[in-house]
Amino acid sequence: MSLADSLTLFFAMIVLALVPGPGIVVVVTRTAEKGLTAGIAASCGIVVGDFVFILGVVSGLSSLSGFLGEMFIFTKYLGAAYLIYLAVDLLLSSDRPDFPPQQGVRDTRKSFIAGLLITLANPKAMLFYLSFFPAFVDVPSLNSVDLVLIMITALAAVGGVMVMYAILTVKAGRAAAGKINNRHLKYLAATVLAGTAVYVVLKF
Repeated sequence: MSLADSLTLFFAMIVLALVPGPGIVVVVTRTAEKGLTAGIAASCGIVVGDFVFILGVVSGLSSLSGFLGEMFIFTKYLGAAYLIYLAVDLLLSSDRPDFPPQQGVRDTRKSFIAGLLITLANPKAMLFYLSFFPAFVDVPSLNSVDLVLIMITALAAVGGVMVMYAILTVKAGRAAAGKINNRHLKYLAATVLAGTAVYVVLKF
């Protein structure tokens, strides 16, 4: 890959990541309810989902298309069900008066899985890697160094944007600390997660 190709792919990925979608919703809601670590974990899950698409495209574009056509239906409902589970889990959790909230290993793991599943069930990501990604990259001529470079590009572009959303959410939460009832925040986050699950099922 040339430097021009790498930069073009980098900015294309940034634009894709900046467009509001289920991934951003997951990062923001998990950060708001569980803290920055959970938001970063969700961001990592999203990046790993992108890695899956990249490896699939590099290993065989035509076979990937057929496989994803079948897998997408499964991941769509699995991702939606997991978001519903997270929403219910929030509603059943005890209220926390502090911000940022206390975080645990389970919260981090749940956030990572949510980010991964919502990316694999995201047709926007699938469309990019199946249709537009080959326009930026000459897939048949890629070598191992090119693949590593693409992975780093995805990590910096997509991961950077998602972590930025998480940090901004924390800053907004600190500014609003003491002004927003924690119980109301919990209900709002649960409603957004459930609404996103419904959106994923009906829209995609």
